[in-house]
Amino acid sequence: EYRAGMQARARFQFRTRGEIDPEPTSLVMQNRNDQAALVWLRLVDRRGLWSATAVHVPARSTREITFSDFANGPREPFVLHIHSDVLIYPRLSR
Repeated sequence: EYRAGMQARARFQFRTRGEIDPEPTSLVMQNRNDQAALVWLRLVDRRGLWSATAVHVPARSTREITFSDFANGPREPFVLHIHSDVLIYPRLSR
């Protein structure tokens, strides 16, 4: 994988350091690999309740998710946990 110029397949994890306001925020995920990425998002609110969803990010592409568009998404500030089967580059935007 390294010689082919790809990120090695391994579990990638990311967690926000603080709470995120769901209304004006979106998550941009960039997959630089030659293979598609499966990304699991878990949103945990102050009461410890959470919702989870899986997102497919095609090879060599960028995908943007808006938290207010989640079917049963958060209505209050939350902490975000990301798990992916390949390295992705998350960026929170407001």
